[in-house]
Amino acid sequence: MSEPARLRSLRDLAVALDHSVVEARLAAVKAPSVTVVGALDPDFSDPAAELAWITGAIDTRGILVPDVGHYPQHQAADVVVPAVLELLAGLPPLPAPTASQAQDGGARA
Repeated sequence: MSEPARLRSLRDLAVALDHSVVEARLAAVKAPSVTVVGALDPDFSDPAAELAWITGAIDTRGILVPDVGHYPQHQAADVVVPAVLELLAGLPPLPAPTASQAQDGGARA
């Protein structure tokens, strides 16, 4: 990234990204989820509105983390980790592996 042309290419790519690919597939999300958005995320002109759009489109628990930017999992792990652990704790247990799966290390076909 120290070369100006590479940094410029990355910036051009980042600026060109939009939601069109995600928007078309969002309704297909059926798995339990938690959506975490930093209130200061520079990717969104209005992070709270972005979170509202996502939570309105799918059944997800939304968390807007104040004073955090694009990486809430890093910048506010004290908020994100408990939310993820709560989500995981609410999931049904996985079925026990069959004898043949146990023999081959649990690999699935």
